[in-house]
Amino acid sequence: MPIAQRFEEGVSRKRALASMAVASIEKGSTVFLDNGSTNLAVAERLPQGYDLLVATGSIAIAALLQKRDDIDLMMIGGAVDRVIGGAIDGTALKAVARLNIDLCVLGACALSARGGLSAFETADADFKRALLARSSGAIVLATNEKLGLCAPQRIAPVDAVDRIIVEHDASPDAERELASAGATIIRARV
Repeated sequence: MPIAQRFEEGVSRKRALASMAVASIEKGSTVFLDNGSTNLAVAERLPQGYDLLVATGSIAIAALLQKRDDIDLMMIGGAVDRVIGGAIDGTALKAVARLNIDLCVLGACALSARGGLSAFETADADFKRALLARSSGAIVLATNEKLGLCAPQRIAPVDAVDRIIVEHDASPDAERELASAGATIIRARV
């Protein structure tokens, strides 16, 4: 589904996930917000006065954050993938390779014990793998429809990220399955 359409869906659910994610952000850190509609909700909730450097390849996230004078913004360039909503090509990969990221808020299309974190597009999966390699810490925000799914392009096993934040009403079976594969799960509040 194109990113513009995803921005309009499940806004309150994504905001609940984002509210839990911002608790992981430390003052003075370098944060990478990966492409995605849920990560746009994180950008909306970034705390004031935290002296953050925020990097992103997302046009929507960069457009939102460029208005804030308390955040240093680094836009990762390259060709924009219209479905993804940001740059994920070779130019973007080269830019990520030069970063030291304290915390990456990583997007994933699907999460399961068997398939790990996965994506539908090869370039998107390559980009996400590069982000993980350059990040000291990583979290994933997962709406219910992503749990238990396996997309064709594996990014990493679920235990490769520090935490997976799920919705307050996520399936207990899906949560147990992810936890059995080594994932640390946190439930968002209502």
